[in-house]
Amino acid sequence: MRRPCLNIANVLLGLLTYCLGCNGQHDRPTNVPSSAVWVDGTFINCSVEAQLKSNRCTVYRAGTGEILADGLYVLNTSLREAGSSDLQYAAFGNRIIYLADARKLIPWEPSERDPINRLINEELSTLAAGRAGEVIDCQKIAAGGGYDARSGCAIQSFADHKPFLVRYYTQGFDSIGSHGIAGDAR
Repeated sequence: MRRPCLNIANVLLGLLTYCLGCNGQHDRPTNVPSSAVWVDGTFINCSVEAQLKSNRCTVYRAGTGEILADGLYVLNTSLREAGSSDLQYAAFGNRIIYLADARKLIPWEPSERDPINRLINEELSTLAAGRAGEVIDCQKIAAGGGYDARSGCAIQSFADHKPFLVRYYTQGFDSIGSHGIAGDAR
């Protein structure tokens, strides 16, 4: 009689271990919001921004909470936002959020918190600063003004011999590019 109970206990213990190991709680770094969903070594948090026709998404590294990607994303099929019910994540890789229905959320406009923008801004700031002090960040000054406003700021800064930096985005199929210009006081 003891043997069947032992087998049942082993099966239940194995099932419990499987459930906790695969679908259990994952340690959530303090900077990762509770709304973020754990997916394959990352936490993904997206919201619907209907007025911007996009999703605002942040992807965090599971162990540290480091931001891997942050900004506006759109569906690869329609270049519009995914609805709340569509935000069922399958994976993250190459800055793309893969959804369970085989569609993808692709980066549309990275935020200032995005690691790529931080790296580019650091390099542009170094180039622009030279021996001068304050650098004009045309990205911030012309926020929301688009390419023309950013370019106008850069041209005016160049004409006034003031150090500046400006960054632009390019959108490709399933990718986003960033390039910038920096000028020092000379």
